[in-house]
Amino acid sequence: LAEGVFAVRVARAVASADGALSPGELRALELLIEALGVPEAEARVLRAEPPIPISAMEAPELDSKKAKSILRGAWQVAASDGVDDAERAALDALVTRLGVDAPALELIRVAELEAVENQRKLGGAMVDVVRYVAAALPAPEASAFSVATVELSVPPLDRAEALRVVTTHATTPLAEAHDLDRGDLERVLAAGWIVALAIDPSMSLRAALRARHDHAATHLDAARAARGAREAVEEYLDAILDRSAQLTGA
Repeated sequence: LAEGVFAVRVARAVASADGALSPGELRALELLIEALGVPEAEARVLRAEPPIPISAMEAPELDSKKAKSILRGAWQVAASDGVDDAERAALDALVTRLGVDAPALELIRVAELEAVENQRKLGGAMVDVVRYVAAALPAPEASAFSVATVELSVPPLDRAEALRVVTTHATTPLAEAHDLDRGDLERVLAAGWIVALAIDPSMSLRAALRARHDHAATHLDAARAARGAREAVEEYLDAILDRSAQLTGA
């Protein structure tokens, strides 16, 4: 419990170091509270209290592994929107507080900066594919899905520009190449097909969406992966619907 509360306070201290918390940062903190299993009573306190300077926090006893995990999470928070001087100062204070050595700190720093760059590539490709596939849907749904994809997949540092592009149609989907590994290709194609099925399309519209999904996969040089991505999404959705039917006695 104490470790989870400390981790949330650290994340908030780092996130607020460069100014007031954004709605996205508040959502991320809420998800962190839930992921760490913080009891509701303590969660209410965490939601209500203001950010606490790291130097003023009461830190629990942490072994090396847990200390590095908390520092890694703090770096994720800072790196997601670019590390400025205030955030770096907060991170330095955390390093001092946790007693993490310089070599371990450097490994964490490099890994988290690489993770943000990888997320930038993944998010850009995901938005590109979703925009292209969703273009076959009615305009309000296509726009909503594109915006939601930006919010969920693009790092905060790039989010404003990505939202501008999707809301003003400033660029043409699939105009750029994307260099992704196999796992990320599968994620991108799965996201594209989830969006396609989200409005429960008619048979004719589904055929049009499938053709666009195939074309997007070909653009990603992953034509053979398109069918597998669709099947994986549909199997997952079928399992959920079957379970729902069983629970409701249908």
